[in-house]
Amino acid sequence: MTNKFHKVPVLRTEWEIPEYYDNLSFSHRSAFGIYCIAYDRKHKNAVEIKRWSISSNKETSRKAFLELKMLRHLTHNNIVKLTNSFYKDNKLYLVMDVMQDNLNNIIRAQRLQSDDIRYIIYQISRGLNYLHSSGITHGDLKPTDIGINKDLSIKIIDLNVERPKETDYVLTKWYRAPELLFAWKASTEKVDLWSLGCIMAEFLCGRIIFAGRDHLQQLRLILELLGTPSKEFFNPSCHFCIITQNLITGEKFVRSLPFFRKKSFRRVFDECDDETGIDFLEKLLQLEPCERIDTTTALKHPYLNKYEKDDDSDSVTTKFEDICEVENEDWITCIEQNVDIKD
Repeated sequence: MTNKFHKVPVLRTEWEIPEYYDNLSFSHRSAFGIYCIAYDRKHKNAVEIKRWSISSNKETSRKAFLELKMLRHLTHNNIVKLTNSFYKDNKLYLVMDVMQDNLNNIIRAQRLQSDDIRYIIYQISRGLNYLHSSGITHGDLKPTDIGINKDLSIKIIDLNVERPKETDYVLTKWYRAPELLFAWKASTEKVDLWSLGCIMAEFLCGRIIFAGRDHLQQLRLILELLGTPSKEFFNPSCHFCIITQNLITGEKFVRSLPFFRKKSFRRVFDECDDETGIDFLEKLLQLEPCERIDTTTALKHPYLNKYEKDDDSDSVTTKFEDICEVENEDWITCIEQNVDIKD
């Protein structure tokens, strides 16, 4: 089939896409684009198409370019796959795998068996391990960002388009790691492991465990489970690139609260009948980032290692940041040069 384009109306907008994409229907919006589902007659399968509206705003163009480069760079069974891309009339179109549902709907609609939960957590850990080995921190991991099929295969479907060092405030608050709630600059890929812990806990008890109204109540809920941290926890010398004033403010708030003793995970998450699962969850939900388990260690943990594959520890040879350096900031030209279908 040729790459002849046709125009299709969607929500009072006009999409210009190759003719072999049929039955275009609106799916949802995100902060940076509109998503539609379509049928790909060329490959005989359903796809999801995201459209970026590229304006003269350099920041929007930069983010669109970063997402394009990121998706082209990543190749993993548990990461959404970019199958096509094109740029038309100041619009960037990204064509990707379509999943049957997302994890948020599954958690709300049904209680899964313990082995099913374990398999899902394993796959998310694999996807995160691959991202982290690429030098990418997701920074916004939540159940709606994880697509799932009927066979329980999952893919991380919505990737944060910022660099790891820019993840300070991008997280949905209920899945936000403590170091981000304190507005520390020392956030690392460990923020994704905290988010994974929140997702796993939600699976086990059927509710969001840290559903705070704001970041202060969020922090209180965390401390009610994990206990009040020691004075050493707020020592600036223990943290890299800390904004000291934020650390002082955080300590003042914590000291204004009652003293909380750490609760027993076995009692709080008594729905989990697997001691290794309780231990794994506790290693994810550590207040101190350096004490939180990393993805490489997570995949070898007894809770997950029954699924361990030879390629689980494979690392990416080229870091994402190494392929994003450009000589100038003509982001639109960069986009045009990197899409699959060029005019």
